[in-house]
Amino acid sequence: GSRQMKGRLGTINTPEGKILCEAIGMERSKIPMLLVNGGPCGSRINLMDTIGGMLADRPVISYSQMNSPGSVPNSRTDSSYWTLEYYTEEIERVRYALDIEKMIIFGHSWGGGLALNYAALHPDRCAGIVAGSPLVRAADWARDTAKRLEEIRPEVNEFVEGIRKSMPEIQGDMLKDVSAKAEEALFIARYQDAHLTPTLYLRYLLGQRKENSLPEGKEVYQYMWGQNEYDITGTLKDMNITGILREINVPVLFVCGEYDEILPDTVIGYSKMVPQGSFHVVKEGTHTFFNCMTKEEYAKFSERIHSWTENIDEHISPSALLSGQGSR
Repeated sequence: GSRQMKGRLGTINTPEGKILCEAIGMERSKIPMLLVNGGPCGSRINLMDTIGGMLADRPVISYSQMNSPGSVPNSRTDSSYWTLEYYTEEIERVRYALDIEKMIIFGHSWGGGLALNYAALHPDRCAGIVAGSPLVRAADWARDTAKRLEEIRPEVNEFVEGIRKSMPEIQGDMLKDVSAKAEEALFIARYQDAHLTPTLYLRYLLGQRKENSLPEGKEVYQYMWGQNEYDITGTLKDMNITGILREINVPVLFVCGEYDEILPDTVIGYSKMVPQGSFHVVKEGTHTFFNCMTKEEYAKFSERIHSWTENIDEHISPSALLSGQGSR
């Protein structure tokens, strides 16, 4: 992969198109941290602003998955490479283009699954992984989100009942639609991103989701995952990489929010399958636990991730990281 890095931002040319890449502090001597966002094809900016800022003592790299904002695919509609294999290989392309010998990967959600998959395929390139609420087995996701939906069911029913009483003209399929949108709005606010409040209800109800103008990356999300977080209808519905967890021979710190889409017990279960697995829960945190931590939780997580990464730094000699030492 060729690269044209101009300062912190550059592009990596690949057969599928151009990947936008951002690299900060490449002159720092610690092991670089590569951030891999969720989605598939969600925004990379969020992790860069939060985790990138938290780990400002080492090189931090972020990139746009092909078809997500910032990348320039040759075709927006060619779904032939919308696969776990391709998006895992994309991580290797970024590493190769930046000439990094070994890196720590922080993967969130779908990106957590990619990071784990990458470590199993390229054990010599990966020094450690932070797996934030990772997608490991889609069936676990379906089961856990179904439990979360049960938790909010009474509130959704109450909301829909209020609509039915105050607006009798809304009934039948229309009422079903209101109910589905209210459920999704409350689910997102409660378990996905606490930045968003259930006034999302109104945004949904006012029909801002024009089906004919999908935002960038959404076509991949719908193809691989589905219309929302809990109705898994896409090509990843049978995804299951639990089998590789035992083979991963680097430290893996699993993290999730207390009120995550995936239940903490599920993530603890994954951490026990990895020989050097450990676990951290962000109290009060949602799926995007890095977004809205309390001061106290931020301090705890920051301390944990720094001591964990420094421990990895100490076990890998700096000479192994020098550019050009056989990384090609």
